[in-house]
Amino acid sequence: MTINIPSEPKPLRLGFVGLRNIGLNHLRKALDLPGVTVTALADTEAQRRQKAAALVDEAAAREASSQTPGIVTCYAAADALFEAADVDAVVLAVPNPLHAPMATAAMRQGKDVLVEKPIARDAAEARQMIGVRNQTGRCLMVGMNQRFNPLTVAARNAIAAGAIGRVQQCRTRWLRERTPLWGARGDWWLTPEHSGGGPLMDLGIHKLDQVLYLLGGHPRIGQVHGFTTRGVGSRELAARGAAYEVEDYACGCVHLADGPAITVEASYFLNLPGEIQDTVIVGTEGTVTIAKGEATLLLRTGDTLTSSSLEPDTRTATSCVEHFCRVLRGEEDLIPTAEEGLLGLEIIEAIYAADHRGSATTP
Repeated sequence: MTINIPSEPKPLRLGFVGLRNIGLNHLRKALDLPGVTVTALADTEAQRRQKAAALVDEAAAREASSQTPGIVTCYAAADALFEAADVDAVVLAVPNPLHAPMATAAMRQGKDVLVEKPIARDAAEARQMIGVRNQTGRCLMVGMNQRFNPLTVAARNAIAAGAIGRVQQCRTRWLRERTPLWGARGDWWLTPEHSGGGPLMDLGIHKLDQVLYLLGGHPRIGQVHGFTTRGVGSRELAARGAAYEVEDYACGCVHLADGPAITVEASYFLNLPGEIQDTVIVGTEGTVTIAKGEATLLLRTGDTLTSSSLEPDTRTATSCVEHFCRVLRGEEDLIPTAEEGLLGLEIIEAIYAADHRGSATTP
């Protein structure tokens, strides 16, 4: 009698394009995942390629049985990586103006794609990417990492279970006194032509996406109001010999057509001490807050307020890369979809448009 012993599934072979800070963070997480092999790296700078390749070597050395071999192919050009036969999927951690052209090029070469947020510089580019995804049948995921914070998942579960009643108001903020990493990012993010926007596009889109995820759906958007300030960043960057053309601070109020309002704030330059990042969801029976590494549930019973901490939920993927790999294996449903990435981008564009017009607008 012949006994067929099931073979181990083939490792998922990943390629990474863009090896600055965010790209290296994604790479480190991938190197810890079972059943994943990093086979290719691409960056225009040889020093960054060497640093990333050393991480792959170190991961292989830590475990003799590691599924990540210590041999990885490095490319100076992303197109060569997209054409590589030993790459199943790619992670793009590149400047915003490269998101659309690189994602579409990779999908046309048969690769599944995880692209950093925002999905593109503007909604038109995002729609083009979705069109290519539809044509090629590839997976296109947007790297909205706050969805995979176990505290966010726990808060979403509590809201979905009705713990705070009907949601009435949402507030979310990511405020930096001064934005760091001046040299590490290059200078593409200093002009809207390249970045698509300032802190609202960079930081605010993370927080907006977190709130939309917490609310559990793909809501219809009503009126959008916007406000920005400028002046501090341009003055301080001029002293460094650089031009700064995006906003210092932005605030948007997004009215959902069939639900609450969402207030989102983001800044690179704001004369407040330190950095503030928090999200508050207020309901008819209580409030959920995510701040300072904790998710808190506040409930009112008559005149009494009770507060309790929500336990982090780690039953699903806890990083973008882990979720991307699980999706490709059929283990989890894709979040966020490219359409959700497009919706967030449309809202951000509407906030900027409302600020420019001085009156409310709609996406």
